[in-house]
Amino acid sequence: MAEAEVVGTGAVPAELADRQLLVRLVEAGRVVAREPLDVARERHIAARANLPLSATQLSRGEPVLPTEYVHERSGS
Repeated sequence: MAEAEVVGTGAVPAELADRQLLVRLVEAGRVVAREPLDVARERHIAARANLPLSATQLSRGEPVLPTEYVHERSGS
C-alpha cells in the first residue's frame, strides 16, 4: 500500500527503486521503447491498486499521500 509520494533529485535510492512509475517511451522527441496498450493498462491498474481507498474519493483539503522530499547526498 502506498504511504507517501517521494520526490528527489539524482539517482533513485535502492530502497525506493522497487517500483518505477515512469516508463521511458520517448526521449528528446524520439521513440526509445514501445509497449502494447495492454501492458500500460495493467501497470496503471496495479499502481491504482496500491493507493488507499481514500485516494479514489474527491474532496477538498490535504492530499491523500504526504509528499516526502529527498536530496542526493554529495560525496557518497
